[in-house]
Amino acid sequence: MHRHLATTFLCFTALSVGASAQAASTRQIVDTYAQSFIASGQTVGVGVAVINGKKKPRIFTYGDAIAPVGSTPAKSLKANSLFEIGSVTKVFTTNLLGQAVVSGDLDLDTRLSMYKTQLGKLKRKMSKVTLKELADFTGGITDYAPLCSSPNPPPGCLPSNRPTIQQYNGSDFAAYFASAKPMNYNTSPASATKLPAPYFYSDYGVGLLGLLLAGKDKPLANSALRGWNKQVNKKILQPLRMRNTYLKVPETKQKHLVGGYSLALAQADITSGAISAVNVVSRGGSYSSAPPVSITGGGGTGATAEAVLGGEEVDHINVTNGGSGYIAPAQVIFTNGGSTETALAHAIITNGQVAGIVVTKDGSGYQQTPTVTITGGRVGGVDATATAHVVNGRIAYITVDTPGLGYVAPLAVSVGPGDPIENTIPIWAPAGSLTTNLNDMAKFSQAALGLPGKASADLVRQGFEIAEQAYACTGSNPKLGKCPDGSMQSGLAWAVQPKDKKAGVPVIVSKDGGLGGFSTYVALMPSLDLGVVVFVNSRQSISGDPTAVAAKVANNILYALFDKQSAKGTGSD
Repeated sequence: MHRHLATTFLCFTALSVGASAQAASTRQIVDTYAQSFIASGQTVGVGVAVINGKKKPRIFTYGDAIAPVGSTPAKSLKANSLFEIGSVTKVFTTNLLGQAVVSGDLDLDTRLSMYKTQLGKLKRKMSKVTLKELADFTGGITDYAPLCSSPNPPPGCLPSNRPTIQQYNGSDFAAYFASAKPMNYNTSPASATKLPAPYFYSDYGVGLLGLLLAGKDKPLANSALRGWNKQVNKKILQPLRMRNTYLKVPETKQKHLVGGYSLALAQADITSGAISAVNVVSRGGSYSSAPPVSITGGGGTGATAEAVLGGEEVDHINVTNGGSGYIAPAQVIFTNGGSTETALAHAIITNGQVAGIVVTKDGSGYQQTPTVTITGGRVGGVDATATAHVVNGRIAYITVDTPGLGYVAPLAVSVGPGDPIENTIPIWAPAGSLTTNLNDMAKFSQAALGLPGKASADLVRQGFEIAEQAYACTGSNPKLGKCPDGSMQSGLAWAVQPKDKKAGVPVIVSKDGGLGGFSTYVALMPSLDLGVVVFVNSRQSISGDPTAVAAKVANNILYALFDKQSAKGTGSD
């Protein structure tokens, strides 16, 4: 008796397009990944904006903005649906810094000691932290202050994970920085360090930057957050005509708000053609009652299961009927790549053929292009064939050469959503609290690509030029000169993937965002004027990364468009 593990969710996607890869339209490319993402049970809805040169951005939406509850019908996702974008807010803040540098009002090397009125007296080393180091995450700043319930809490400790500005205000925020000093938070316990410190992602660092950019020469208070919001409106939203981006959504626009969900994720075991167990991979949250569970694909029929809650999370799932005729999904195997860590992947199936390949782990240290073998997952027919594409030592995407025949749809376990998650606006909101829609983010991304527009937006584009440069290595040594070949680099809140000349892939700048119930990503190829924005109204931690799904879906589409342009020399559909 053979026992197979069937993976039923798309973890980290990379890329593949169909056998006629270069002939695929933009819609076909986006449909392949976005629809499979919903079908796998990972999200309620997906929104995608594609920016391709001077053409009008294209918007694609799938699934629901609001999930159905009882007799309440679902609300479809639309281009004007409002998403909370989490940490993508950071690149609004660093654009303000870039604009201030272009205007000569500030220097990237301006130290925190220049903000004595706002922050009071800082410890000597903290006073030497620069605005650049706040923005590129080399200031040795913690992500968040410790909770006040933790042992030996410092001044400015947090009363909860995400307090409102009434519960934790500007003076509380300043109190933390007055007592803190730069540390290397990549070590445990954290150790004192010299500046620039090793890269460490920090909401507190960019949050402080945004409040300081408000320009109020008085002790830090909640008014600084209002000042930052005014700067965003005046210097970014108005020039770019982004009329649907808010720190606090007005009553008249709340009908467009999207619900954010923490879905439970699950995968199934197959024994002798029946579902023998359903394993919870991510427990989800905000469940007030046991959600429905559906089992689809896998070539079988009849399987049913029920979720059992533990508090507000899905504790386990009981199989009530194993069904019959189920088979394990196709396996994608990489060999002969000389890697230090092997990549993992599985296939997207459409109409009995492999329409795309999802890389669940991109591996590392690839010295050459590995051989891709696709086996199983079909009844009769023939195996598909595919080619891996290595970028900076990792498998970035895969193109399908022949789609094969006879494949069954991958087995999927979908767990219904709980209640929508409500997120408060904290004092560090400049690091992650804006709400916007796909239309506005497409305009923002066009400016980030440097595409021509209204003359009034020239300073915004120049601000992006400053912010999108690489300033630090994300490795243990922040100096760019010490950065290993192909390693990720840090701009001003942007992540910078360096150019891979051998693979012919240009620089990619990107930013991810994750907030309770939401996962967002912006991926740009500035040299080709290509950009992709992905909004997902769910957030779960998969392999320790809560925003990996939206990130890889965006990269999927971006690489597919890149592959298409490279083959045809055009971005036409």
